[in-house]
Amino acid sequence: MIDYIKIPDTSLSRDMRSKGLVETDKRKIDEYQLKSSMLKSAKTAQDEIRVLKEKIGEIEFLKDDIREIKELLKRLVK
Repeated sequence: MIDYIKIPDTSLSRDMRSKGLVETDKRKIDEYQLKSSMLKSAKTAQDEIRVLKEKIGEIEFLKDDIREIKELLKRLVK
């Protein structure tokens, strides 16, 4: 059995085995988990945006190369 001692005037308890503090308010735990999940989602979205921006940069670079090749081919034809 885990022994917890309630800390007065807080939603925390002391774990007597590890001496650590433990949040015992279910609402606060749920809020923390939701925020954590949202932060992970935001980081994933930022990573995806970064990758897309890199891909756009590569596409622009390829478009410039194709433009240059077309100009060179037009000069050769003339």
